Amino acid sequence: MCADEAAGEPPTLSSTFLRNDDAAPGRATGVRGHGLDRMLKFIIRNRAFTITIAVAVALTCALLAAVWHTSDRIEATEQAAWVGRAKAETARLTDQLISNIYKTEVNLRAISERFRATGSATPETFGALIAEAKKWDPDVRFLAVAFAERLTSDERAAVEAQGGVLTTLGSPNRRAPEADRSYAVRAVAPPNPLIRVGTDLASHPAFLATIKTAERLPGTTIIGPSFNGTEGDREFPIAVLSSLGEAPGVVVATLKLEPFFAATTQGQASSGIGLRLIEYDARAGTDPLRTAVIGDMEAPEGVRTEVIRISRGLASWALYWDISEEFQGGPNKNIEYITRYGGSILAVLLPAILAYLAIQSLRFKSQVREKTAELSRSAMIIQLTMDTIDQGFAVWNADHRLVVWSKRCLEFWYQPGPWLTAGTHMRDIFVHLANQGAFGEGDPEDIAQVELARVVGAGPQSEERFTMTDGRRVHVRRFPLDRGGHIAVYTDVTAQEKAIEEVSHARDEMEDMVRDRTRDLIVARDKAEQASHAKTRLLANVSHELRTPLNAIIGFSEMIGMRSNDDAVAEYAKNIKLAGEDLLSVVCDLLEISRVESGVAELDIEDVDIRDAVDGVFVLVSGAARGSGPTLVSSVAENLPPLRADPLRLKQILLNLIDNAIKFSAEDSVTEVSASLDHDGDMIIRVRDRGIGIQPEDLPRILEPFAQVQDIMSRTHEGIGLGLPLARSLTEMMEGKLSIASVPGEGTTVTLVFPATRVGRRAAPPPAEADRPGA
Repeated sequence: MCADEAAGEPPTLSSTFLRNDDAAPGRATGVRGHGLDRMLKFIIRNRAFTITIAVAVALTCALLAAVWHTSDRIEATEQAAWVGRAKAETARLTDQLISNIYKTEVNLRAISERFRATGSATPETFGALIAEAKKWDPDVRFLAVAFAERLTSDERAAVEAQGGVLTTLGSPNRRAPEADRSYAVRAVAPPNPLIRVGTDLASHPAFLATIKTAERLPGTTIIGPSFNGTEGDREFPIAVLSSLGEAPGVVVATLKLEPFFAATTQGQASSGIGLRLIEYDARAGTDPLRTAVIGDMEAPEGVRTEVIRISRGLASWALYWDISEEFQGGPNKNIEYITRYGGSILAVLLPAILAYLAIQSLRFKSQVREKTAELSRSAMIIQLTMDTIDQGFAVWNADHRLVVWSKRCLEFWYQPGPWLTAGTHMRDIFVHLANQGAFGEGDPEDIAQVELARVVGAGPQSEERFTMTDGRRVHVRRFPLDRGGHIAVYTDVTAQEKAIEEVSHARDEMEDMVRDRTRDLIVARDKAEQASHAKTRLLANVSHELRTPLNAIIGFSEMIGMRSNDDAVAEYAKNIKLAGEDLLSVVCDLLEISRVESGVAELDIEDVDIRDAVDGVFVLVSGAARGSGPTLVSSVAENLPPLRADPLRLKQILLNLIDNAIKFSAEDSVTEVSASLDHDGDMIIRVRDRGIGIQPEDLPRILEPFAQVQDIMSRTHEGIGLGLPLARSLTEMMEGKLSIASVPGEGTTVTLVFPATRVGRRAAPPPAEADRPGA
């Protein structure tokens, strides 16, 4: 809505004269007296003065309340900011502590690997290793590091039969109790009164629990629960699996709990932050036991405590960071004091100043109204002319008061009542328009103030368009006057803009649809990628865990077949071996495609002779065949240059494609593999069969992992649908492209295209007989 919208009946000649006559007595009595006399008379005759004083008092109370409320908010904000900084500091210290724990685990794993590599448990060798390890990281200080060999009960009996008695941890004169497994210390450095050579670590519950957990998690460093050391201090064990030659065992170390944690805060924690360390015994069930390692169980008075739980292996600690007012001097209260007391002073002074200005303003209001009435007389002549024009015309003076307007303006101003007169301020008209809903919801007074500021800011020479509540569109154009003010011209442009709005609306709807669809596609893509990554990780884990037992099955079945004199048993063993090899091939494909999809697969690029690669795959396929099959034909071009590729990956691609072609072809058909260069220098490799073919709608789906044209209940061919997806992925890793063309009932052709940048130099032909030396 434009700033000039107002409404009411335009002034007539007679009504203008009546207003001027009524105003005359007021002008005569409003200027009598001098000095204080005039001021008192003005105050007595103006009820607005009383209202102004009341408003000033109310405003003072409101401002005081706002100032104190704001001060309280500032105090709460500063308190929250101080707490936030304290939390950030405790988080930093906790991260430093976790880093020290991680370095300790890494250090022990490194010791285990170096010990495994040396293969010697002599005191000199082991002591030299531990001495060297102390130089790796000055922050890691083990009390003692030891290697303990795992012994079964029979092995322990054999050791003790030779004179070596296993002793109890911490009690070197007491024999360790019998157990299914013992962990005999073979080497320890530096010398330690708790762990000695010949000690059975299984005799101590903390070490036993730690070692058993390390056995369940090979390659993982396990931190165990703490215990009372020989000097009464709390210590905790840390263990990782290792071996001494063929002898399995574990490398263990001990650290003092309190110095380990205190070292993190020593010299790093800010003043005002203290640490209390409480250890939880997670093995105690739903009500874990708690032990205060550093400080007391209860927090000191007047502090704020931030609790952070840390669990590593079997150890579970709670870090109680006690934050006192000494941290960074406590919350900042300067801003609160300035706001509370300085704002209170301003809250008293500001209403007083505004009240004084309002009283002065009241003195001049009557004069302004008189001047406005005089302007109204001049506007009457223009009024008669404007009423005959279809457009709306309104004249505003420099004070933004209405001088004259046409009847047409009443339609655009929502038919105001009798209150619309010459001299009506533009703000009053805006209040009326706001009450009519012209600006939407909101407080009419606030809306009027905003709209008035907008029009004043636009200036007397401006234009705009607005929509009325009945849907009509109105164009407003303003023209400046020489002595200030402006003329506003209103034109109904509904018909002209209707077509433009329809086109714009249709465009916006289309953009919204495209935006919504794009957002849905992005969400779907993200979910698909997450699912694909999860599937890839699962495939990698499952495939890795299956390969070891499968290799054992294949090996043992081959041994049974070779050593058995029973033909039936040998045949059974052969079938087991063949089935195991098939399953191992599937597992290898699963592992390979998971590596490709996760981006960890690596290529070993070298020059590959395509003819040799194809012949090698033919030998593999022929050797693995369990019966007659299609005839294999190689059509590799003569003198074909080598391909820069990974030979194993290339053979794997060809093997998958040829195996697929054989699988879906009749026994008397022909499977052909050809290779040549096209006119651009790209190398083209094709595998063509005369099999059952693929329906056009199934072509995109077969390149997806685990996709099958036939469902699992009705298909007649083996496989889980990894051959083609794996071949495509490996091809793309070597900058190639894989495409499939197929005609149902006639066969399928798979084409590999490798760019010219991957093609090596053509081998030189052998010299002719006449060109040879001595010819």
